[in-house]
Amino acid sequence: MTVSDVHKRSIVRARLRWTVLVGLVFLTALGMVWIVRAKRAVEDARFDVSERAIPFQIRPISDSKPALVDFFPSPPDFRDAQLFHDLLYICGAGGLWAYDLAGNLHAAYLVGRDLPQSPPVTMAVGTVAGDAEPKLWIATSTAGILVFDGVRFSQIQVQANKGYGTVTSLLILPTGILLMGFSEGGVVAYDGAAMAPFHANLRNIPVTALAGSEGDLWIGTRDRGVIHWQGGTAEEFHDQNGLPDNRVLSIAASEDRVFVGTSVGPAEFRNGKPVRHVADGVFSQTLLAAKNRLLIGTVDEGIVDVGLTNERAARFIPVSDGEPHAARRLLELEGVPFALTADGLFEQEVRTGLWTRRIAAASPHWTDRNISALSVDSAGKLWIGYFDHGIDIAEPDGVQKTVHVEDDQVFCVNRIVPDPHRNMQVVATANGLVLFSPQGKILRRIARADGLVSDHVADVAVRPEGLAAATAAGVTLMDSGGPESIYAFHGLANNHVYTLGLNGSRLLAGTLGGLSVIQDGFVRASYTTSNSPLKQNWISAVVPFNDAWFIGTYGGGVIQLDAGGQWTEFPDFPPQTVINPNAMLVVAGRVLAGTLDRGLFVYDPAGHRWTPSTDGLPSLNVTALAASSDKLYIGTDNGLVRMRMERLLP
Repeated sequence: MTVSDVHKRSIVRARLRWTVLVGLVFLTALGMVWIVRAKRAVEDARFDVSERAIPFQIRPISDSKPALVDFFPSPPDFRDAQLFHDLLYICGAGGLWAYDLAGNLHAAYLVGRDLPQSPPVTMAVGTVAGDAEPKLWIATSTAGILVFDGVRFSQIQVQANKGYGTVTSLLILPTGILLMGFSEGGVVAYDGAAMAPFHANLRNIPVTALAGSEGDLWIGTRDRGVIHWQGGTAEEFHDQNGLPDNRVLSIAASEDRVFVGTSVGPAEFRNGKPVRHVADGVFSQTLLAAKNRLLIGTVDEGIVDVGLTNERAARFIPVSDGEPHAARRLLELEGVPFALTADGLFEQEVRTGLWTRRIAAASPHWTDRNISALSVDSAGKLWIGYFDHGIDIAEPDGVQKTVHVEDDQVFCVNRIVPDPHRNMQVVATANGLVLFSPQGKILRRIARADGLVSDHVADVAVRPEGLAAATAAGVTLMDSGGPESIYAFHGLANNHVYTLGLNGSRLLAGTLGGLSVIQDGFVRASYTTSNSPLKQNWISAVVPFNDAWFIGTYGGGVIQLDAGGQWTEFPDFPPQTVINPNAMLVVAGRVLAGTLDRGLFVYDPAGHRWTPSTDGLPSLNVTALAASSDKLYIGTDNGLVRMRMERLLP
């Protein structure tokens, strides 16, 4: 090797060192640029989240229970199930129940007693950022999210919930993010510290179902089909490009397959694209996907088992009489399929495909939860009317059902009123009047053919000389001389009459278009928003009190009209409050008013003051009221409770 060769090599090595050094400097600079950009992106994201942040509050739920309140067992109306702390938790309209895997009940948490006055809707189990252990997350219809650690409950509630609606679905991501699907407000993310829309493109959509992961998310909607969110972009599939229908009811994933259920069958997706329709025409309320089969829970056709072994039309097995006919939720526990119905849990024997009941809800005392009318007769028996399930009649203690009446006429019950003059109960229904004996036997049915101006009867008033019926076409007066009807032609404020209030010889008729005073068969006066302090023309309830009437309106609260025609407004009654039809009662010198979403209000005439009462109610939607000598019965759209009178009337 010559000196020249050594010199050349040293030059090459020097150049190489400089090249490496320059490369390192360049890479370092490039890394710094990326770090700065990433930091700026994080800061921008944090700023964006803070700008879009949804205000919420977290509060513990007290362990104390309302005193002097009896909660009557109603159908549980199961809706979802999750395995948590080795117990199976089942939520329903009535609350939350914990069972072991043998089917034994370990605990019950009732709505209104242990939980807020809002039915649970759906659940999820997982660990959200900031938590050391997984928790049970429970979405409710109006009370936000309940969080259960196995011992205590807390509540997360969105403040100023404008435009979001109610939570319909929950999904906990592996990254510790809780996704909430709202009925109107799209997908919202909660990271344990902040709450914000998951992405701007996923706002203001009516979400019905969530499935997948943060980078591969499937969002079912009420009327826009399914949205596939992947890599920061959204792709929509509807009835024109892959879905059988635009209303999505359920979503299930298995390996590389995703199934989207609609009211006319599911669609199968692979690699983000629609492949085929499965089980055409099957109402897919809930889905459970396995390797080579798909289980479909329907509303009334049982559970459909679909074979997925080839690309041809899917094979599905018809149901048998022994299977559950209405599955609310399908789930897999330790590799075994289970089906949740409104009143129990069924397990499928994998080898035979047969279903066996594993959990049965305790037999309810009442037929339904959705109560529309209440009455206590002269013998102390409680009469309960339902929106679509007829009537239950209970013994004087009000605990055990003795008679249930339901037929083509007695199913949609609007009002039950005792008639002491003729020793019977008068029931107003959507199909006419029905007169009952004290023992619960039907004495007579009265319809339009018998003189009613309309079959739809919303209320009835008992007079010494006969009955007065509020119908959808006017007021019908019935006495020994035969039926006579009064409607708009005779001066009635509106033909659609919702409520009647009788005080002496004067009958007040609350209508869709105002209030009319009827006396001696004639309309003597009518009041509307144009000639009175009424805030709404829709009159929903009227009760006499001393020499006056308390008038409940649909959206304008309560107002008083005295015998001299003078009106009294109540500044302490919340404005724009909806008083439910005929959900007012005078008892023990107080006036009670049931509202659509604010619970019960009690008026004390001594202090001229209204007081809200929600503690112990299974729902804030109070639909019916009745009282015995010392007990108050409160019906809601989510069950019935009984309170001691002194609890409301100290």
